[in-house]
Amino acid sequence: MIQASSVVIVGGAGFIGRHLAARLAGDGVSATIFDRVRTAAVPGVQSVVGDLSDAGALRSVLTPGAAVVHLAWTTIPATSNEDPAADLVENVLESLRLWEACVAARAGRVVYLSSGGTVYGNPRRLPIREDDPTEPICAYGVSKLAVEKYLGLFHRLHGLDYVVLRPGNAYGPGQNPGRGQSAATVFAYRAFRNEPITIWGDGSATRDLLYVEDLVDAIVRALSYQPDAGGPRVFNVGTGQGTSLKELVELIGRVMGRAPEVRYAPGRAADVSANVLDASRLRQRTGWEPRVSIAEGIRQMLDAWRATEVDSDPAGGQSCG
Repeated sequence: MIQASSVVIVGGAGFIGRHLAARLAGDGVSATIFDRVRTAAVPGVQSVVGDLSDAGALRSVLTPGAAVVHLAWTTIPATSNEDPAADLVENVLESLRLWEACVAARAGRVVYLSSGGTVYGNPRRLPIREDDPTEPICAYGVSKLAVEKYLGLFHRLHGLDYVVLRPGNAYGPGQNPGRGQSAATVFAYRAFRNEPITIWGDGSATRDLLYVEDLVDAIVRALSYQPDAGGPRVFNVGTGQGTSLKELVELIGRVMGRAPEVRYAPGRAADVSANVLDASRLRQRTGWEPRVSIAEGIRQMLDAWRATEVDSDPAGGQSCG
């Protein structure tokens, strides 16, 4: 059970945040979305518009004992190397302001979503464990890791309670395919639209694909996790199963009943060759297990897109699919 009077979801207007807000509301937990953009209403959840650079706005939502889930991030791995300085200022500096505000407000547990897909870089072994080397190859991974380290520092200096989650490649209904954050979402959407899928590289790169509701369950468990003295506070969140990009396209084709068109492009420097996460530490400490298969997750996304297109068509038809 979550040991907090309320939960503030920073960056909660995004894909993961909205799923988390709905889960907390369904569990009867008081939750507030804090984001610089206003989101469509989530029943039972308060929404406050504000920026991490706005100390007054932060003070308005952070109360003594309130738990905080930090999801806010402005960059993605594929583009972060284009302007590392902006990535540093917009994400690391703003996260530091959040940690300072949490200390000042005497907030409770902080759960920070780092990146299991980028902080390790190209792994030396699979599956990857939390104590394996962290050698990110993109600015996104460097920044995510830096914020982890600052959070650990604030724990030592100020006693800030925290848990770091390093999730795999999250996907699911409500994710914007245009942001390019998950191959599962981007590939499935292009196939749904009868558009060609672009694979960067030869298609052998593997990813640990994590359905959003499984990730949300891990966040909820992290909020209630009670570490022993010196117990771990950093956890991978993944299925432990690697899916190559070629295999992902084939799976989408089987779910849809037709083979998508595929095009190949040169590999990108920011993309790791393989990423499969060992989540046994999280399983042992919290009982968490991934429950949704990739095929079922793809079906859920397809159903959501079909419903959206039907709802937006006055004739009740479907433009494609």
